Amino acid sequence: MKSLRLISCFLFIAVLLLSGCSRNDSELPGSNTMLVPDLGSTSIPWSAMMNGYLVSFEGRTYENDITTFLYTVSGEQAYDVLSYFFLEIPECAPQLASYFPVPAYTNTNPYIGVYGIKWESYLYVGETRSFMVSYPGDIPLGVITTSVGVGESIGVAEIAGPCKGFVDEFEVSGTVYIDADGDGIQDASDMSGISNVTITLMNGTGGTWTALTDAAGLFEFIVPSGSYALRIDPLTDEYDFNEDLAASFDATTPLSRFITIGPD
Repeated sequence: MKSLRLISCFLFIAVLLLSGCSRNDSELPGSNTMLVPDLGSTSIPWSAMMNGYLVSFEGRTYENDITTFLYTVSGEQAYDVLSYFFLEIPECAPQLASYFPVPAYTNTNPYIGVYGIKWESYLYVGETRSFMVSYPGDIPLGVITTSVGVGESIGVAEIAGPCKGFVDEFEVSGTVYIDADGDGIQDASDMSGISNVTITLMNGTGGTWTALTDAAGLFEFIVPSGSYALRIDPLTDEYDFNEDLAASFDATTPLSRFITIGPD
């Protein structure tokens, strides 16, 4: 059996995209709470007009360890039928818990190159419709990309949403590679990374992030501070390398570990 190693490292990134917004502005204590837009604030875009359709952020609720972001789309000033509505799902957000209305699809929007959720139900001139996306855990407020399609015109803007640009963001990154000498330490002889390995990161409230290692065996997550379980699960889908990894390699370091990240 060959040997492999999973390395994890943690790097604080102080990238502030929300001018004037601090952690205390974004966090909601307790449960069953709701944040509604303060229209006097200019640090977060609460609405966006695109191709005659007004996209408005209506609030953020946190209840039973689920955070929900609420939106409306209004066609009061529209000139043609809305063909789609799109909201970015940023890397800092866990996998969706639910959304409304259904159906909707998650993929990379080919027009703008951003991953998110897309509703293709038509909205007619003069109509208003509500949308929502929910995530497990207490997800802070940030700024995301939104987009609408009207005929052949594509509108793109920024709007309030989950976590992106929030000051409390950290990088969790690492490498899966062949440990040629089996010493559990990456050195000059251990240059061969293993690609297409699914890495799972979970918080204590059911939030789950997944990433695939690249050609060099590298993976990366951008997440808020907190405690997480990082692991390689040998029982995953048939399209990654995890099952072959479990069958063909012995680990020289643990394939799961618990980590806590936060400011120094």
